[in-house]
Amino acid sequence: MLAAAKLSGSPLRFDRTDIQRELSYINLVQDYLKIFDKVC
Repeated sequence: MLAAAKLSGSPLRFDRTDIQRELSYINLVQDYLKIFDKVC
């Protein structure tokens, strides 16, 4: 389905607003620091 849409010239678009917060650099760094604090 994805390949067919891409080859047809009209690729599918996905709404990324829901995952944008989860993938933000600031959140990733905060999670890393939490883990780092537990280890040290």
